Amino acid sequence: MVVPVFVMMPIENNKGFILVITLLLMVSMSAIGLLALINASTETLIGRNEKEQKVASQLAEAGLNEAYARVHLVSGNSYYLAELSTDANYRTSSWQKSFNQSTSRENLCSGSAASCSYSVTIQYLLENTTDGFYKGTYNNEIVMFGQDYQFPSTMTPQPPTTGYLPVYKITSTGTYGNTTVQTISYIAASSLNTQTQGAIDSNSDPALDIRGGSSNITGGTTANAGYDLNDQIGIDVYDTAQNSTSMEEIADERHYCSDNTCGAAGDDIPSSGSIDGVVTDWGDFAGGTYSTIIFIDNDNDDDYNTASTAKPAKISGNLTGRGILIVTGDLTITGGLQYKGFVYVMGTLTISGGGGGLNVTGGIIAKNTVSINGDVTVTYDTSTLQGVGSENSQTSVIRWARQ
Repeated sequence: MVVPVFVMMPIENNKGFILVITLLLMVSMSAIGLLALINASTETLIGRNEKEQKVASQLAEAGLNEAYARVHLVSGNSYYLAELSTDANYRTSSWQKSFNQSTSRENLCSGSAASCSYSVTIQYLLENTTDGFYKGTYNNEIVMFGQDYQFPSTMTPQPPTTGYLPVYKITSTGTYGNTTVQTISYIAASSLNTQTQGAIDSNSDPALDIRGGSSNITGGTTANAGYDLNDQIGIDVYDTAQNSTSMEEIADERHYCSDNTCGAAGDDIPSSGSIDGVVTDWGDFAGGTYSTIIFIDNDNDDDYNTASTAKPAKISGNLTGRGILIVTGDLTITGGLQYKGFVYVMGTLTISGGGGGLNVTGGIIAKNTVSINGDVTVTYDTSTLQGVGSENSQTSVIRWARQ
């Protein structure tokens, strides 16, 4: 009898293997989850930083824009930000004004849950190595608009050597969350340019031809002054044609003579050329409360640098006035005129003082040599020139650099 023999094979135990696999899977899943969490956190951080950067930049930009607007306000406005002659440290390197989100016109951070702030400081731009504006030496002087730019001496015409209104440096800082952005801008305020280099400037040499009499010219004369003669409004003392608006357009009075008899259509100056009875308001000479712009167009080809005068304009009465007198052709002044302001002649100017004397306080620019005879006094006065310029224009704010 054959007895079957059964061999019992051991049953394999897979519990350890399954445990290892399970642990590996758990580690992998944890790593994947952790990586996803890290990526999500990184993306959140990047997104938050990007948002903070944008908002901080916008706050700094908003501060600049508000500063521009506040500089442009009339000085009596409570939000006016630029200089006042009564300010402490006026026209010194220590002068500055500032505002922040709490004192701005509108608090842009109001209601913000994040750390939000912006602040703006306005100072005079100074000659120093940081900003790079200087006349020749870094002596920390205030940079004036139209001056201290170190133009090359070979320029024609020669660059300006004087300026009358300061350049401002505006620093605006915006903060949002953990991000801070700072923006710096340079701006200048400029009114209608009526400044001359001296009592009498001429594009010719000599500037003066004194033919007799008792004349007194105070403040110097400039020959070959190099002015670009035209009827455009300038924004600095270097180029009188940087703005496209014509002086004719903003003048209080405009009078015309387009040929030798002043008889063409639209001419209102008589054939004699006299404007004594044509001009109705010469400005307030005595009180200095206002000034006027008088535009006399007696050039018949509108090319003021090669003026061809239709009929010389003439002033012969004992008139008084204050303002800006512009003549596109020739002008002859006789009698006892008393005038405070800016006389701008794009042709030939002849001055013959009468027995009572003829006085101009301010400055004169003419294309050709100025002829003087008789009792004539011309006194260079920058405050008068600046006064009639600002009275007859709104101050413009000019931005030309930002970093």
